[in-house]
Amino acid sequence: MLMDAPIPGIGPWEEILKHPLLWHFRFGGPDMERLVAGRERIYLDRFWNEFSADPKKWDEASRQHYAALYAQPGAMHAGFAQFAAFDQDAIDNKEFLAKGKLTMPVLAIGGEKSFGPTMAVVARAAADNVTEVVIPASGHWLMEEQPEASVAAIRSFLDKNWGFCHDEILLHPTGKPQILASCACQGKPHKRLKLQREDTRGYF
Repeated sequence: MLMDAPIPGIGPWEEILKHPLLWHFRFGGPDMERLVAGRERIYLDRFWNEFSADPKKWDEASRQHYAALYAQPGAMHAGFAQFAAFDQDAIDNKEFLAKGKLTMPVLAIGGEKSFGPTMAVVARAAADNVTEVVIPASGHWLMEEQPEASVAAIRSFLDKNWGFCHDEILLHPTGKPQILASCACQGKPHKRLKLQREDTRGYF
């Protein structure tokens, strides 16, 4: 499953890199860490404001929470390192793709105001069986901006391809949005998937 994040080296990667909003892909290193030190909130606000369909979806409490996490020693260094690894990721991904495309079902979700249908273009460059979903009125932050629509897309994909049954889905570690999903298996043999709050902490 891809959620509004392209894959280095796959599909139109080189064109994606040219987008002016993605300058942070090349922003990193000791001097950049010094520039951001003590100013983490300023740096992060730019992501929430420019990559959201509606920046108000990011409330003050959430912004303070994540800014405090990134202000911890080593946190921004790790954040920059993720983007610094993209060049090697691109090399590795191209080598992997040269062995053949993925054959299992792949879900490609894009925010309407972000990568949108480009996510499916990227996925189809590496996989044969791709389901495309564009979430309306959402930017990059799918689970923060449109949690219900995003979860519905994921559930539909899982139900169609693997017959998963969802007992309960808790969307956000703060407990703000919450969806309780009942089983629609009607007694048929099925797999049961239960997501607890701790399962979603690193993703939503």
